[in-house]
Amino acid sequence: MGVSTRLAWSIRIRDPIRLGEFMVFFIVGIPSRFAEWCVNLTGRIVERTLGPVDVVGANTIADVGHAVIKAMPPHIVFFSYHPVGHLRTALLEGTARFVVALEDPRRAVGDMVAQHGSDFLFEATRVVARSSAALTSWDAVPAALVLHGDEYRGAPVAAAEAIARYLGLVASEEDLASALSAVGEPVGLAGDDDGQWWARLDDTTRAAVEGALEPYAAHFLGGQLGPIVWQRDLFYINEEPVPAPYTVPATRPMDITGRARVLIYGPRVFLPAGAWIAAVSLGISPEAAEMSYLVEVFNGTTQLALAKVVPPGGERFVEVILNFSVDDSFEFEKLIEIRIWNERAAFDGRIAIGHVKLTRQGHISIEMKEYFEKVLNG
Repeated sequence: MGVSTRLAWSIRIRDPIRLGEFMVFFIVGIPSRFAEWCVNLTGRIVERTLGPVDVVGANTIADVGHAVIKAMPPHIVFFSYHPVGHLRTALLEGTARFVVALEDPRRAVGDMVAQHGSDFLFEATRVVARSSAALTSWDAVPAALVLHGDEYRGAPVAAAEAIARYLGLVASEEDLASALSAVGEPVGLAGDDDGQWWARLDDTTRAAVEGALEPYAAHFLGGQLGPIVWQRDLFYINEEPVPAPYTVPATRPMDITGRARVLIYGPRVFLPAGAWIAAVSLGISPEAAEMSYLVEVFNGTTQLALAKVVPPGGERFVEVILNFSVDDSFEFEKLIEIRIWNERAAFDGRIAIGHVKLTRQGHISIEMKEYFEKVLNG
């Protein structure tokens, strides 16, 4: 039996996971300073209570198998910000205990910006959006200990006690104090400036981050997952000749002159599983309004939806509606991408994307549900 298969079987029946002499622990979470702190803290607690430990990133069963083969210490703490495929299934459907480190996704973006610079802001938004979508159902898993940064950032001792107790690690007060001393406080990477980066963003940039991530922030605090809005900042244009740099944000109209091709594409993120409605807003110049276009939704290489756009009477502002469904595999080969094509070569004209609003089919707001309850049960 191969290592990967054996591990998937073990995850379903062991608590904690034991592979021969190995003891294996898992942390999943939003890529953030708080999640990093939880991972390091867990590693230190395991070290104090059980002995030498490796801390290894793993998003797939294959990642886990490779780490187990190469491991030197007798114990491993795995962390994953994008658990996908068989690893995701094994953890969600198994009985092994694991820790879920949640964070306000907007704060997670701030952590990345502090680490990588402001030019990384929209890529950080994509990274955090992928992770947030992949973790939308993890807070309801019975085998999981959920730690939210808003609750535990100011209570490191409580977090350490919860992790040790939940994972079955017999840790003394001295063990926990030593572990906490080694990892420090669970603060944001920006230190005293933590949170102020958000206020310094201009309204357009803030709206782009907010639209993509605020619904997840509300969901992780127990609310509904409301409509998600991907602003134009998260898309790219495909002009000819190819401008430098190669990937140009779709924050301006693009010249469609040239061959038939994908004109605008993005954002390449995950969506939670389910049926969705996408409303794509487009602006088209008078010359470009004489042509027809294709708007597609792709899940990796698989087309999920297609709509042909023929602007009626030269209409220049259109909203394209597409219906599609997403499965729960969350494979990296299945990132969601909107693509906008022109069907034939163009000699002139410009096109711009406004935003894409995504709503789960059957979504009814809490306010509307409360209204129905009031008028129908009165």
